[in-house]
Amino acid sequence: MMNEKKPARMKRPGLGKGIESLAPSSAVPSVKVWEEEAKKSGNVHEIAVSEITAHEDQPRKYFDEEALEELAESIRQVGVIQPILVVRRDSGYMIVSGERRYRAARKAGLKTIPAVEMSLTDEKIDEIAIIENIQREDLSPLEEAGAYQALMRRYGYTQEQVSEKVGKKRSTITNALRLLKLPEEILTGLADNKISAGHARALAGLKKESDMKKYYRMILDKGLSVRNIEKMISDSNGKKTSANDPDMTISSTAKKKAGELVDLETMLMEKLGTRVVINGTEKKGKIIIDYYSMDDLNRFYEFLGGIE
Repeated sequence: MMNEKKPARMKRPGLGKGIESLAPSSAVPSVKVWEEEAKKSGNVHEIAVSEITAHEDQPRKYFDEEALEELAESIRQVGVIQPILVVRRDSGYMIVSGERRYRAARKAGLKTIPAVEMSLTDEKIDEIAIIENIQREDLSPLEEAGAYQALMRRYGYTQEQVSEKVGKKRSTITNALRLLKLPEEILTGLADNKISAGHARALAGLKKESDMKKYYRMILDKGLSVRNIEKMISDSNGKKTSANDPDMTISSTAKKKAGELVDLETMLMEKLGTRVVINGTEKKGKIIIDYYSMDDLNRFYEFLGGIE
């Protein structure tokens, strides 16, 4: 949801209490710690595997079959050590946390699995599912972006609120969501590991879909690294700007950008979470910062020392 107020008047939205309010200490809990607390506070029951269903909106869509088989073999040997978390649904149960253990237990041929039944709102269930996968690094870039988008659409969260709830930097949320704007061809390439998340983020910074596709095909055809494609995009934008703006013209002795400026570009991109281009020399030039919403402008304003 876009905030259309001017930067100086922007008010930081009040945050509601989510899963963090249930955690024993930290603002953004470790799901493993949360599971331990749930196990202590509730009775662990052996629930029939046949009575359990997966979370319909589970952020993770892909489960590595080889890794599942390894876990299943471990379960055959020692059983399920950590109970899964479930909530009651109709005549059965739905998984809140532990779907991977549940799938492996089925593979291992278990008839029952240790579980703790919880009483949670749908909002808290969704938060736990996302936090669990992110903390355990089980989500692909697209699954992660989709999970953030689902929280925002379903509960009206801002990017700032999502950042607070999942314990990620605001720029991380912004960059993840930007991937969803890429053309289907590029999203498919990312899902199939033809390009990396770094490649995809660089392409997402382009304004025209035709340019996104052009550079995407160059990555595939030439095997370009993330740094290669970022430099090509940066150089291309620099040429366009110089042709239209006399102040951006760079002398022939300064056409090769100094290493320090390249390093500063990289640091600024990491801090601001968007594409940054420095055109000029160590003595004089201009900085170009891409933005995609008033939300971005407000964030840059605060980063540069603005006062609410």
